[in-house]
Amino acid sequence: MADVSYFATSTKLLLRTLPYIALNAAVYAGFFIVSVLWLALWGGLAWLLGKIATPISYVCLVVGVGMGGAAAKWVQRYVLYMVKGGHIATVTAMLRGTDAPSGLAQIAWGKERITKHFADVSALFALDALIRSTLRAMSRKFVRFVDWLPVGDTATGLAQTASRIVERSLTYVDEAILSYAIYRDEDNVWDSARHGVLLYAQSYKPILWTAVKIWLVGKFFYVGVLVVVAVPFGLLMFLFPETIAIQLLCVALAFFGAWAVYAAMYEPFAMTYTLVTYHYEIADKVPDPEWDRKLQDASDAFRDIVGRASPLVPSAFRPLTRPRP
Repeated sequence: MADVSYFATSTKLLLRTLPYIALNAAVYAGFFIVSVLWLALWGGLAWLLGKIATPISYVCLVVGVGMGGAAAKWVQRYVLYMVKGGHIATVTAMLRGTDAPSGLAQIAWGKERITKHFADVSALFALDALIRSTLRAMSRKFVRFVDWLPVGDTATGLAQTASRIVERSLTYVDEAILSYAIYRDEDNVWDSARHGVLLYAQSYKPILWTAVKIWLVGKFFYVGVLVVVAVPFGLLMFLFPETIAIQLLCVALAFFGAWAVYAAMYEPFAMTYTLVTYHYEIADKVPDPEWDRKLQDASDAFRDIVGRASPLVPSAFRPLTRPRP
């Protein structure tokens, strides 16, 4: 299937899951509004205390940003991840031709699919972390291999740069493997995760190429949004040229605002595009025991997944057919 068809299929699936896009945007908008109020509070406190002693204003600023960042990370993990998990489940069902509701009913349906396989969100988060660690171990193998080649430091440096880009782009690949685990609907989700990783390893080139393209385009998208978002905050900085605390807060809010727009608008597309590529590329394939052995040798995280899964029996495996969105 041509790459342009992957793009068209991804767009079609996004349009069919608009309630999740709206929910995602609403959550991130709430994040941003709360962040503005929170940082404005601490920024005002820093400004007042700065009249007494400048170092105190910086302490307030660091405390406010630090506490706000920690709270945002916790909320993202336990709230947004359920939103994203539900979206993954819904897109996967539609991609595989399974009946899924339309409209706002999708949100409750997707949540039900996630909670069916995971007792709580921490279990989902733990599996995702193990999958991501396994994928990173695969990418690092490439760097070590190049180190052995007699081609000088330039090639090694390029390989290390490429590896860093690959690792950063893997966030959408691990979600595709979670999508596979959810779709298999097996009692032992670790079996599905093991199979999903192996099928990625057997088809990694087109899937990884899609992930890298998405990551690179996403960087340009983020920079473009940052330029737009920075304009109003730049004007605010101009109004307070001598107040360092307010200027620093404006910079922080500009970067956070750009990230919120990126996460709300671009990440759903990136995730869906990767899911589509993954499911088409692994269709009709059976896990390879040789790849299973290689990954166990390369990754402690994959061995952890294997330890919780059943023995690998390729002859008993039922491969997925090509998606029918």
